[in-house]
Amino acid sequence: MSGRPFGTVVRRTTQRGTTYGLRITVDGRKVYEHLGGDWEGWTEQRVAERRAEIGEAVRRGEYGVPDARRSVPGDARRPSFEQWAATWLARRSPGWADSTSAHHRWLLDLAIGQIGSRPLTEIGPREIAAMRDALLAEREVATAARKSGEPIYHERIDPVSGTEFRRVYRGQSASTIKAVLKVVTRCLRDAVAEGLIESNPAVGEAVRIKVNRPEGSHLNPMEIASLVRAARDWDKTRAGLTEEDVRAIQLSREPAVRLREQYGVSDVVIGRARRGEYQPHSARETSRELLVLLLAFTGVRVTEACLLDHSMVDIAAGTVHVPRLKTDASARVVPLVPSLRAALAHERATRRADPRAPVLSTKTGGRLCRSQLERRLHTVHEKSTPILVDAGLGPIEHLTPHTLRRTFASIASVVGVPPRRCMELLGHTDPEFTMRVYARPLQMSQGAVLALERLMQCDFQDARGLFEGREPRDTLGHYSDTWRVGAILGGRD
Repeated sequence: MSGRPFGTVVRRTTQRGTTYGLRITVDGRKVYEHLGGDWEGWTEQRVAERRAEIGEAVRRGEYGVPDARRSVPGDARRPSFEQWAATWLARRSPGWADSTSAHHRWLLDLAIGQIGSRPLTEIGPREIAAMRDALLAEREVATAARKSGEPIYHERIDPVSGTEFRRVYRGQSASTIKAVLKVVTRCLRDAVAEGLIESNPAVGEAVRIKVNRPEGSHLNPMEIASLVRAARDWDKTRAGLTEEDVRAIQLSREPAVRLREQYGVSDVVIGRARRGEYQPHSARETSRELLVLLLAFTGVRVTEACLLDHSMVDIAAGTVHVPRLKTDASARVVPLVPSLRAALAHERATRRADPRAPVLSTKTGGRLCRSQLERRLHTVHEKSTPILVDAGLGPIEHLTPHTLRRTFASIASVVGVPPRRCMELLGHTDPEFTMRVYARPLQMSQGAVLALERLMQCDFQDARGLFEGREPRDTLGHYSDTWRVGAILGGRD
């Protein structure tokens, strides 16, 4: 059909994806028709086709408003929830931090996806309860799909790199839905003060929801070992040739067979390197093995890990100085187990890292952001599954950077570190909270004990001494500073 397109396409970006709708005018009335989300099969082409169909129906006088409650009169004193939410946010947000504004905008988008087109005067407790139930139902559907082995995936775009990637859609948690209801309550409370509605419908049973906080995931020693093994294997397969290797190959007169054996690559790679067609592997990217060891044996938060510089790591003293992030307690010194200490020393030596360079770096030497770190951990998680299956164990069900933080708390507890010291190592202010929420009892079979000691490269006694701030013992089982006791107090030490 020719002519100007009918109506206006409305696109909203939510956590689940993009939703589409149409704003049209029928017989002098403004009408909003919700179409659906991209997860329901709606695309730009399908929206354009539906837009053309509605335009034809309106021109022929055959279009009927599907739901009178979606009609949005031009009277500014009867705005829809979406219109009022935009006005409310514009008034409130100037005094907020950018992150707070973005969070409230996201929460309101979730509500707008359910009741956005309804006039404020037609929103009652029943509509608020229906919105709550719809958000809960979405989560139940996503959970059932994930348990059936056919999860719902959500296309995401990394805000830093612009890279597209897929993430399993889990729906909104009960605490998030509770936050949505809280923001809607505040928004409608101000609408009452403005005289737009007589009373606030978002009160009482309509906004009550029981939040069952799920038990946080954590790993046992065998699962940690599988991650370290998978990370190590990944690092080996992705090592390739460095820039120095490529230059040496181009200057060498040795035959390709010898160079292949020397550098451990194929003849094809040697030929591409000599022709200048090979893209050298960056020596500035952090190994996956170091990433896993750092998160599992320091308990740093993901944001803290991204902020760590080499200047904050004292290899000689065997400590890492975590910067202040959330509270004063978050600024702390965490001892390094021998395996992590050796990995950091190797990383610093091989990368020739500047003290101001990030500990966790990208291929270009830049600082890893949260999403990049999570994607690297996800890669290791996928590769650990065959290792566990071959050992007769089940795969790791759920893994996030915070899983490894909780695992560190569990390890510190199992080696005998007192609760108050565990609290300090994690940057908390309440030891009871640390032990109740973070630390979990680990099933420590003889194999699990052996695996954990090999991962740390020290036994439980030495690990406890390290985490409590004591120096490790020497090969004879003595501490390096015991001679000072005799020097100060006299007599035998």
